[in-house]
Amino acid sequence: TEEEEAELAASHDVHVDRCLVQPLVEPLLPNLEAVNKRQAAAIVALAEGSGPATTRSVRAFMEDLKRADSVRFLEVQLLALRSTFAREVPALLQALVETREEG
Repeated sequence: TEEEEAELAASHDVHVDRCLVQPLVEPLLPNLEAVNKRQAAAIVALAEGSGPATTRSVRAFMEDLKRADSVRFLEVQLLALRSTFAREVPALLQALVETREEG
């Protein structure tokens, strides 16, 4: 049923947050000024399509980074956007081309 699926999705989200996001974020917190931009951008990417638990953890991490080093925060955001663009846009453009060729 839909309720069971929602419970399963919420459980999966909590599991991803506890077993993946938190272990990645915790070692970075003591030295946010020197955080690796690519590693931080990969953490941001985990929030895409995730549930509320993972999104909250990633958002909290990024807020801490913004307070510690606003320039690094913006660099991480830019890198995450570039990554998402590179991953998503070519497939969307290909689908658009295929749709136009069919029509």
